[in-house]
Amino acid sequence: MQRSVFISLMTATVAISGCGTMPIDDPNQSEPPLRLATMTQSRLDAEFALENRYVARKADGAQAPRIGLALSGGGTKAGMFAHGVLHGLQQSGVLKHVHAISTTSGGGYAAYWYFSKKMEAARAEGRERFDFDSIFADCVPLWLVAERDLQGKKYENLLNASRSARASAVRESRERGVNQPAPVCDSSRHATAGVANGEYDPFRWQAHIVRWPDVFNPEITRPTGNPQTSPKSKLVSHGFHSVLEIGTGLFGMEPSVVTAYEMGLERTWGLNPKRRDIALIASAPSESLTEVSLWSYTNAMGSNGSLRVDPEKNQWKDLRALYDKDPTLPVWILNTTQGTKTRIPNAHNLFEITPFSYGSSRLGYIQNPPPLKTITQGVRASAGFMDPQNLSPSVGTAMYEMAGLFVRGVQWGVDIPVTRPSDGIRGTVRLSDGGPTENTGALSLIRRGISDLIIADGAQDAEGRMEDLCNLEHLLSLEKLSMTFAALENFNLLCERLRKNEAKQLAYNVSAWTSPVIEGEITWPPTAAEPNRRIKVYVIKPAWDELKIQALVNRKTSFEDECGTKPNQVNCWLPIYFFHDRGSTIDSHKYHSGENYSGDIQTPLTGAQRDYMQFPQHGTVTATIDSSTYRFWAYRELGRNLAVNLRYDEMSGRIRNEGIQCLQHSALARKHGLRPIHRPITSSGHAGPPTECTPIPTKSQ
Repeated sequence: MQRSVFISLMTATVAISGCGTMPIDDPNQSEPPLRLATMTQSRLDAEFALENRYVARKADGAQAPRIGLALSGGGTKAGMFAHGVLHGLQQSGVLKHVHAISTTSGGGYAAYWYFSKKMEAARAEGRERFDFDSIFADCVPLWLVAERDLQGKKYENLLNASRSARASAVRESRERGVNQPAPVCDSSRHATAGVANGEYDPFRWQAHIVRWPDVFNPEITRPTGNPQTSPKSKLVSHGFHSVLEIGTGLFGMEPSVVTAYEMGLERTWGLNPKRRDIALIASAPSESLTEVSLWSYTNAMGSNGSLRVDPEKNQWKDLRALYDKDPTLPVWILNTTQGTKTRIPNAHNLFEITPFSYGSSRLGYIQNPPPLKTITQGVRASAGFMDPQNLSPSVGTAMYEMAGLFVRGVQWGVDIPVTRPSDGIRGTVRLSDGGPTENTGALSLIRRGISDLIIADGAQDAEGRMEDLCNLEHLLSLEKLSMTFAALENFNLLCERLRKNEAKQLAYNVSAWTSPVIEGEITWPPTAAEPNRRIKVYVIKPAWDELKIQALVNRKTSFEDECGTKPNQVNCWLPIYFFHDRGSTIDSHKYHSGENYSGDIQTPLTGAQRDYMQFPQHGTVTATIDSSTYRFWAYRELGRNLAVNLRYDEMSGRIRNEGIQCLQHSALARKHGLRPIHRPITSSGHAGPPTECTPIPTKSQ
């Protein structure tokens, strides 16, 4: 009897979970999924007719150059970095000329922030004046290094960095003109009143977002300068609840961990804060600054731990309607995965979600807003990394999938109803993290025929192996296209060795990075339908020259002229963050490789010697479940620091890179988590000189 009941239950479970699932066999085996080599302008005009209605053309009717921005996956770390890239591109004037923003996983967090604010600006019309550019406004948080708190010679360098940052920020504010918000915050209140243009509390957007740097922590984070708590205990609680929820999946109930994930995305990235009561903030004691009474939101429901975005103000149809009111709004493309992960990425698995359409080369493309409950659910579909679909086929995967039928907390993907355009068959498609298919988000832009491609490659890459760029290079090669980077020594060889899993793999040192933006090119073959087609590529990666930052920190005199938010400058916040966080290293064993590193671990360091910092390559998991306000600021300011080097050329309608271009040397990769070239710094402040700029060889050389 018990055996028959169990079999019946299992049969019902499989039937419920698999009923109506859309067949996912790869079509057109004889040609590549996206047929990029056959791309023509007439085909692009037909395939993207809805999107193209909002694209300006030249006087002669020809297509004008189009700029695409790809924000890669990589969890909260990628979201924080992409958030900074948006800041830099807005400051440099590029962002308002971007035609499409394509995101994967964590990159979608930053895009969600941007588009939710665009939706708020539209709703605010007729209700109140809303200066959209103010969403990027913030001050340098120098209250962290207040002069009264610094005593003794130990802190002289930090005090010098603080004074340099203040002087630079004040100078830049004056250069922008009068009536600017105060450029420096001397308290954690982050509030400014009395701005002449009518806007007050202009920093509320950024003050809000750093209250919840951890997606899974519903408690308000208080940026007081002290260490901040981690939400790890919350995750343990979610895991416990997932076990208690066994069987709820049979009734279509959403697991608590997935609900918590969606709520966290909405709290941090989707809520739109109202102006705070400046008088109340000024009179409130510091320990009560983060009370809920100081904050309210235009699109919220719930309170405290249940605070989230009202689903009625979080709809794809509303975002779609916004394009009719604002034709300059960039197309948002969310990249997800449809189908099982493969060792070599399969572009047939690339499933796109946009306000205009959704689909894949396998399913076909449906010209309607996606059938998702909320925009957040689309972001979750793009970022849901915990799902059996994201695992390579194996016995373990099958067991994981079977367990997931009962413990739904391990299935973060989203099922959507679809009708296949080719034959009218109805069913469901499972969508999950887009990273296993194409983590940069660039492929969806390339197939739209853009002319300039900006890639914010924010995924974890401590070893500098460029895995995501190499996967993109491989997918393009299958389409007969090539992607090259003159500034990355041996890039294509590096990708070949990585793909073949060769023992002597190559890598780049992301802590000895000399070009703010890496320039490259995607070219079509001579046999292509339009062989002269090419795309200029600009890669922005969370990387820096750590020894250059160390040299600034070592200064006994002001370096205000060398730091700022202009091209080829060091962001003034980074030396301050460096001073605070440099004890966090990537190599807990502190091994020294010597001048001629051959791949073997050599003698351990002693005393105060250190390896490179974890920043700017914190692990995806670390940044997602153990972030902080200060780390958020650091990744934001690094992203801004790099992206501001790109400018928009009004005459050509193209991107111009004002950042210095140097050759990035390749070296043998080290073990997991370590930079390929090791030049340790010390806690005493001694370090080698900043990395020298090697000129990029010309083709004749």
